[in-house]
Amino acid sequence: MEMILVRQKIKSIKMIQLDDLINKYKSHEVDFILPHNVGDTPLYLDLALLYESPDERWHKVQTLIYEYFNFYLKEYRTNQISEENLINALKFPEVPYIALGYCKQGIDGSGGNKDRGIAIKRKIFDDDKIKEIGINAIAEMSIEIESIGPDILSDMVANFAIYYLLDYTNEQVKTFDLKTAEYQIQRALDATSMKWKPLLKVKLPHFANGEPRLFVPKHLVRKLPLFSTKGFFNNFLRFILKQEGEDALVHTYQTIGEKPKISFKTVEEELKAKYGSLGKATRIIAKERPDLIKNYVERPNLYENLKRKRKKKETIDWNLYIESLKNMPGGQENAKNYADLLRKIFTALYNDKLVNGLLEQRSMEGIFHYDIDFANGADTPLFRIIRNHGIKGALLIIEAKNYKKTDLGNKEFNQSLSYTIAGGRELIFLATRDNISEKDMERSKRHFLSHKILTVPFGDEDIIALLNARKTDSKEFDKILIPKIQKILEA
Repeated sequence: MEMILVRQKIKSIKMIQLDDLINKYKSHEVDFILPHNVGDTPLYLDLALLYESPDERWHKVQTLIYEYFNFYLKEYRTNQISEENLINALKFPEVPYIALGYCKQGIDGSGGNKDRGIAIKRKIFDDDKIKEIGINAIAEMSIEIESIGPDILSDMVANFAIYYLLDYTNEQVKTFDLKTAEYQIQRALDATSMKWKPLLKVKLPHFANGEPRLFVPKHLVRKLPLFSTKGFFNNFLRFILKQEGEDALVHTYQTIGEKPKISFKTVEEELKAKYGSLGKATRIIAKERPDLIKNYVERPNLYENLKRKRKKKETIDWNLYIESLKNMPGGQENAKNYADLLRKIFTALYNDKLVNGLLEQRSMEGIFHYDIDFANGADTPLFRIIRNHGIKGALLIIEAKNYKKTDLGNKEFNQSLSYTIAGGRELIFLATRDNISEKDMERSKRHFLSHKILTVPFGDEDIIALLNARKTDSKEFDKILIPKIQKILEA
């Protein structure tokens, strides 16, 4: 079996600053929130999305949050920490350089203050019923406490995620060839001691004006976090109250035939009349009926399909990708440009389901390179078929061969096999510029039967077919490739 240990270095143009990045790439072509150099982006890091991420590093952030709260809960309950020090430990100031949330001037917010620390202490740490702090307790806190809004919840998540955000940013810096400079970050958590300490020298990308940024993955943010007063009302409580109101009408009037309807507007008007505001009504009802929050945490998307959403007009120019692929010159000198175009295309095709698309990543052992790799959370027809055959595909590797030849040979297939041995992977897309022949498909089938590794050959023709299907269908566009997969998997 042939193993390729060294790859020819490809020259690339060094980007100078973030200004170049936002001029070259559109939001749907990158995995992170494209940064602005003035003001905050009105989005929030969502605790509930961390565990849903196909990139497992963000699960660790959620775990770290619970470990931190439970560490200080134990310290407080055993009188190992003073009330003042506990309150200080429960303050989460805004993390610099992220620039999310809402600040009228600049990006520097006040973050968590003493009042919020006291509110967290009273809600969680002084509650004798709480034996261990988990997502239910944090959800209750975020929904019931007036001073805990989206900003403080997002800031809390960012404080715990700082090391992971730095790691993520460093990966993107390498992928996009960004210039960096050294900056200071005031605090980051030492997970061993559960104490905060400054980071004096971190390398970050920056704008021409010197303003640095930490990159934040798009799939970890929402316009409004699920665990907030407004999020709880909009996504859950108003549906419950509407249902209960309609059931009450049926019981009261014993109606026959069509069930009476109550509008959301009527629900909201009645709540405002009784409580003064929707926020106050939500907080009071949540305290009186804690089972509702528990049910919400278990199924936060229960009423997702009932929410009326205005369909957004598609703004992606799929024809531009088709023309770019057709006009991409072949050859080793354009190998990185071809790989970058494929990364753009697959990022746009699958939106936030293929995440953290990186170029030229080393395998775990540092021996091999992956041209492109994604953390894969896609649940489209193509990936369902793949998983139904026992192929996990949690990491999607794309090998980009920017040349044309009659057939893909053993060299290309064995290279992908070596990646699987090195990293334990089972799914690889092998992209080449020529159309895929029957010999390519037969070699792929033999490779799968021998090694149980699914190496799917793709040509320009296949990529263009995907792009054309995606123009009109965002959910099942890749089912056109299922026959290709079945030829390989069904011996």
